[in-house]
Amino acid sequence: MPRAALLAQSSALISRFRSLAPISETDINFLMGGLGPIERHPSGTELLREGEVIPGPHYILDGWALRTRYLSDGRRQIFGFVLPGDAIGLCERERPLALTSLIACTAIALCDASALRSVCLGLLPDFPHITRAHQRATALDEAYLLHQIIRIGRQTAYERLVHLFLELNSRCHAAGLSDGSTFEMPLTQEILADCLGLSIVHVNRTLQTLRREQLIEQKSPIVTIRDKERLVAIAEYADPQVAVSRWGN
Repeated sequence: MPRAALLAQSSALISRFRSLAPISETDINFLMGGLGPIERHPSGTELLREGEVIPGPHYILDGWALRTRYLSDGRRQIFGFVLPGDAIGLCERERPLALTSLIACTAIALCDASALRSVCLGLLPDFPHITRAHQRATALDEAYLLHQIIRIGRQTAYERLVHLFLELNSRCHAAGLSDGSTFEMPLTQEILADCLGLSIVHVNRTLQTLRREQLIEQKSPIVTIRDKERLVAIAEYADPQVAVSRWGN
């Protein structure tokens, strides 16, 4: 693939890396050279199955996926979302097992990142900023899981939706997919309900309240945060990306 086309396909990945560490052009050239062929999958594809070996690390270039577990009666709990620029299966263990299933909730494009594994994990010292970016991304993954525990464990339905929207807006901004207040959120009310431990009816009513109070504007799939300061106060939202950005470079 020509370099210009590859850069266009990987713009979210590059933006995400730049949000995590002072990535140079040399770093970007190494990243682009290490990416495998782009794989495309339709919405609904099971990219990983819980308990099975993850077939090598990959980066998501485009599209959204959700991490989930199913109960025997078909109920599911969504633990979080994988967005453009995120890695899957990039960990220290060889041939790791998937702890959740990973389902594409939009059409998705990803690429193999096996050639980048040693640098990302710090096994090779040649590109320290890439290693640093991966370390920070790993810390953010843990922070987002803690966010999810707080949401479904202690927050009201109103607070849960506000908290999740603020988190997704921040993550999209890091990938160059938000202007800081407006972003595309391709999630149905059913997905939001299964993520936040709510009924679809409760999600619908809460969204109506947020729109009526002019705190958000939603013209599916576009969401606009209209009063960020007030929403941050409502959900007691602390952006982990701010904390991570304070780490020494």
